[in-house]
Amino acid sequence: MVYENIVFIHVLLFVFWLGGDVGVFILGQQSRRSDVYSLKERLNLLKILTMVDMAPRTCIALMVPVSLTLANAGGWWQVPFWLLAGGWLVGAMLLSASWTAFLRQGTTEAAIAKKVDFWLQVTMALFYGTIAISSLTGAGPIADTWLAAKTLLYALIFSTAIMIDVSYRPLGAALQALIADENNIEAEAAVLAIQNKTRKWVLTIYGLLFAIGYIGAVKPF
Repeated sequence: MVYENIVFIHVLLFVFWLGGDVGVFILGQQSRRSDVYSLKERLNLLKILTMVDMAPRTCIALMVPVSLTLANAGGWWQVPFWLLAGGWLVGAMLLSASWTAFLRQGTTEAAIAKKVDFWLQVTMALFYGTIAISSLTGAGPIADTWLAAKTLLYALIFSTAIMIDVSYRPLGAALQALIADENNIEAEAAVLAIQNKTRKWVLTIYGLLFAIGYIGAVKPF
């Protein structure tokens, strides 16, 4: 029953991750509608977006240890104990960094947490990417092509998540300029440009998640 329970947790994380991202996308789309909502309403939508976004952020953090544990329990990869332990540690660190940045917004702790989160995501992108590519070329620990491909897509998700954070980073300053003057056309254009740029990366993550779900369920190769 251990394996079955881990599979259930894995599926549950995927559902909350994808569902949360859909909510984030809808809220992001609506926050762009200056023709429908007042600035105050749009700011409130962005606040709600930030709260909803904690669901996928939590899931991506927990998916690190769960994915390693599942691969080991399923017999697809005999993951060394030190790597399993490291995966759970990294998952805990990602979780802590994400929630600290959210709960302590505007503080020094939040700024530090964001940097920790960024470098952990870079590390995970490199880790999963290395495992996947080496496995696909026959030199890595994963023999099943479908799982190696899925692992590569997971590495790309971390890379895309990094790009979302980088693209979204200038939004705070642009919003402050707009709050100072609601009729500032340049500030409005800057906010919209940042949101449009970020939206492309968000859509990329949706595509990657659908591909991961399909490969995991169908195992086409």
